[in-house]
Amino acid sequence: MILFFGGNGGRQFFDEGCSNGHSIRGTTTVTLEDCTISSIIKAAMRAVRKNEPRFSELFLNYVLVRNSGVEEDLIDQLFNSSERRLARPLLIWRISARRQAGAH
Repeated sequence: MILFFGGNGGRQFFDEGCSNGHSIRGTTTVTLEDCTISSIIKAAMRAVRKNEPRFSELFLNYVLVRNSGVEEDLIDQLFNSSERRLARPLLIWRISARRQAGAH
């Protein structure tokens, strides 16, 4: 099962690892605003990815961006001091807040 939720017009996936054969849920999530949570079984997700190019592109983009973030986090853990590791999520949060403020 792949779970996704939409809030404030956006879409976000979580627990997409099960589409890769993982049988144990490896993630949790917390929402900071009202949202709608949906789930889809693997077979249906495969069909949607195959038959709906727009959704497939959205999902693939999400996975690629997420993997880039995981790689950045790993490099950060391996090569940076604890002070720099703390500064990174604060900087990312600030950039995100500015983007959201500019979008309104």
